[in-house]
Amino acid sequence: SDFKLLLEPASNIINFRYQPDTKQDLNLLNESIQKILVEQGNFYIVSVLIAGTRYLRCSVMNPFTNEIVFENLLKEIRNVDKLIKGMRNK
Repeated sequence: SDFKLLLEPASNIINFRYQPDTKQDLNLLNESIQKILVEQGNFYIVSVLIAGTRYLRCSVMNPFTNEIVFENLLKEIRNVDKLIKGMRNK
C-alpha cells in the first residue's frame, strides 16, 4: 500500500504516512500534502515530525465519521500528490 500507519490507533488519533513509489523526499511530500489539503478546505489534518520522519495526523472527533470519509481522505491525498507532480513538471 502507499500508506503506512505509525502505530495501530489506540484512541481517536491516527498517525500515518503517504509513501508512494517515488524517489522524492517523502518528508517534504507529506508536509506539502498536508498544507494543500488544509488550503483546499475539505479535510483538516496536521503533520508531525517523529524521530525525523514526517507523518500526517488526523483526530476523529465526530461520531458520524465512517470508512467512506477515510477512503475519501486517502483518495484526496493521492489527488494532491498528482497535483504536486503536475506543478513540478511545468
